[in-house]
Amino acid sequence: MLDFNAIKSGLQARINYLARELAPGGYEDSGNYFAKSPLRYDRKIGSFYIGLVERPTFQRGAWIDQSTGEKGDIIDLIVAVHGLDKVAAFRWGADYLGQDFEVKALPKDSAPVYGSAGKKPQSAKEQAASAAKWFARAGAIKNTLAETYLSARGLAMKDYPRCLGFLNNVRHRDNGTFPCMMTGLTDAKGKVKAVHRTFLKHDGTGKAEVDPPRLVWPGYKGLIMRLHSTDDSHDLALVEGVEDGLSVAKAKPDLNVWGAVSVSNFKNITLPAILGTVYICADNDAAESKAGRALDKAVAALLPEIKRRGARLMIVRSPVGKDFNDVY
Repeated sequence: MLDFNAIKSGLQARINYLARELAPGGYEDSGNYFAKSPLRYDRKIGSFYIGLVERPTFQRGAWIDQSTGEKGDIIDLIVAVHGLDKVAAFRWGADYLGQDFEVKALPKDSAPVYGSAGKKPQSAKEQAASAAKWFARAGAIKNTLAETYLSARGLAMKDYPRCLGFLNNVRHRDNGTFPCMMTGLTDAKGKVKAVHRTFLKHDGTGKAEVDPPRLVWPGYKGLIMRLHSTDDSHDLALVEGVEDGLSVAKAKPDLNVWGAVSVSNFKNITLPAILGTVYICADNDAAESKAGRALDKAVAALLPEIKRRGARLMIVRSPVGKDFNDVY
């Protein structure tokens, strides 16, 4: 059983190793660890560093990003890198140290805390706000490993949609930290309410070999990824994932393209006020398969509303391979 001060002290004692996990690819110099900032798109090492030794005005594990003015202690860095609240950051720290513990007391500047058997979860509103803050820290994907990944999928573009971002050090729930393509999931008003993460290999040439390589937090029901928008048409293409959506947008830039994460979510989204033809971009799954049955249910749920509004619904499939990204 550990208290919060013990957790923080344990992390500080291991800062030489932890710094490299939270901000990989750096180097030590004069008692500091310098690396590209894990909190934004950072072109070069220099402005972000973590203290490796205790100083009167800069404790061990403290960090600062001189480009943005952001700074804090080791717990604040865990909060920022992993998109956690402070209590969850301490729990992450305990897991990193390999300890089981029950929450007993928080430092005075922390939020109220609850015992491990009765921890109060964030409300749906608080989770959505945390997701929006997390996504806001992601930088543009141009010249990042996310662009390397998309280019390897045949999806190099001059301009990428604003719903895509990149963080170079995101923790997978079971398998360490990885570069990550971040996708903001928005509600009908366009406000980010959740984050879709695609974990990448450290060279960006493909998805990380983790299970699963994609995760959504806190949930995606009724939310969409706005992968392409155009004022030239009211037609809408519905896809599941980022790669399919960008493939459709590349082939048919006259379509608006929304990603719903899953076919099962098609029925939950709020369709645009003005609607032309709705194209469901389906994978080439067998009709009797689980995916095929899910598609049938999605069509049955959408069709009445689409007909009521005088619009059309069409199912389209890739002419080759499993999905539309196989065209490229």
